[in-house]
Amino acid sequence: MIPRPVLLVVDDEPVVGAVVKRLADSVGFDVVVCASAAEAIAGLPGRPIHMAFVDLRLPETNGLDLLRQIRDTIPACEVVLMSGFATIDSAVEAIKLGARDYLSKPWTSIA
Repeated sequence: MIPRPVLLVVDDEPVVGAVVKRLADSVGFDVVVCASAAEAIAGLPGRPIHMAFVDLRLPETNGLDLLRQIRDTIPACEVVLMSGFATIDSAVEAIKLGARDYLSKPWTSIA
């Protein structure tokens, strides 16, 4: 049996983690939801992460810093930044840092 790819979701809004988990579970991902960057960083070395969805604004850090840490720890991990406060500058910086994509919240087409 082929192991399912692992998706890390880091967002301090529980509803975002729940929606992404439900959608990703249904298409074959094992989903790990973390409410903080600290929780995500603590779990990085313990499990292979294939993809990460990271909120730009987190309580104790920002998603760009977490993106850097994920890319340093697991270079092959694809990271998507999400933000309810999207700006062109933060999107450009995210892509320069190696983000796979940058999504603006709320997601009106997902329900």
